[in-house]
Amino acid sequence: MPRTPKAPKSGKEIKPYIRSSTSPSPQSSDPLPEDATPPSTPAKAKQGKARGWSNNELVKLFETVAKAGAGKKVWEGAVEGRTPNQCYQAWM
Repeated sequence: MPRTPKAPKSGKEIKPYIRSSTSPSPQSSDPLPEDATPPSTPAKAKQGKARGWSNNELVKLFETVAKAGAGKKVWEGAVEGRTPNQCYQAWM
């Protein structure tokens, strides 16, 4: 259970989780201009999106594994635009 401070004798109420700022922040008090746009998302955030495997990609993967077997080297370049790890995970 969190500790709460005792009420001061001066009669002023203390709010334990609200802190007063020593200097006003110009960013929080100034409204954004109307023509301001929000910052764009970084490129790394966009790369994290998983895309599904198309039928053509799966057929190419299966054909490659059928010809060369499921060894370690087969995953490199099995499907263009896919990493070896993606190929291996799709096969598993």
